[in-house]
Amino acid sequence: MDLLLITSSTQHLDNNPAVILDKSELVTWLSALPMDDVVETVRRLYDMISPFNELAVDDAIRFDLLEHYRKKLDDIFFSYDEFRLKELGLSEHALKNLKDDVTWLYLGIATGYKIIVKNGYGDGVNPKYNKTLLSSIYRSIELLVRAVLYASRSSEGPPPLAYLEINQLYKYAEYNKAHKSKISNLRRETLVSSVELLYKHFMLFNIAKRLLLAESRTNVVSVFTYLEPYAETLDLLAGLVCDKPEGRFVVDLMSDKAPVACPSDGMVPSSLLDPRTLNSAPTFNAIKKRVSKLSGDVLGFVEQDELKYLQLSLKSIADYWRR
Repeated sequence: MDLLLITSSTQHLDNNPAVILDKSELVTWLSALPMDDVVETVRRLYDMISPFNELAVDDAIRFDLLEHYRKKLDDIFFSYDEFRLKELGLSEHALKNLKDDVTWLYLGIATGYKIIVKNGYGDGVNPKYNKTLLSSIYRSIELLVRAVLYASRSSEGPPPLAYLEINQLYKYAEYNKAHKSKISNLRRETLVSSVELLYKHFMLFNIAKRLLLAESRTNVVSVFTYLEPYAETLDLLAGLVCDKPEGRFVVDLMSDKAPVACPSDGMVPSSLLDPRTLNSAPTFNAIKKRVSKLSGDVLGFVEQDELKYLQLSLKSIADYWRR
């Protein structure tokens, strides 16, 4: 792979007394953050992450520390939904600033993992045989996806270059035939425990999101989660395969763009540099089967939500088919 188009910080310092590099000290510091004051917590995290990314640190140590930062940010992400954010009583301007800060904090932690990725790429390391590097590719994509989701939840556009970097990180893993490798330490966290499954999960969200976000931007995390079991059913094909355009989408791994539907005439732009084709037909059938089962059951609140969002997903995909 001749080029890896991702951004990261330059490591120009060997030491900064303000940055915690001892894991036990960091755990103590993170535990003491005032989670009831999310504005202050986000500020402190960002003030620590930015200088940390500028330090020259061993990749294994960097990864270990980043995992603790990431877990703390997840606590914020899942604890402060739109309803709880409104309860903070912040002005509209202050609330927007907080949401922007959370998005940039996700990007900042993603930058830390991308430093490891760029180091591995520069040294010619194959991520298929390096657990820290492969896990860092996964985490980079995961955090960029979270930043996109958070921006969607706040009715904002995606962060600049987020799609390009997600596409490029997937390409790097695919190029080294590491994209299907299961990452053992993720198996308890998620069903999408490989770079390919995570990438397909995000692509599926983009295919289905038009009606989903129109219905509820505030529940975008739940929507994303409901689609997780169907990531493995989305066919990801090499090159352009739009001869049968129904239910197929194209994504260019060299672009900063989401996937687009194959034109009904099968003719796609020649400007695509490194295309992949997504076949949603198996996914459509799998979701349809689940919707049929849920429709015949007595449902609790969670299942009612699942049914609603899966039905909207089906309609979004079907709308593309009819174009």
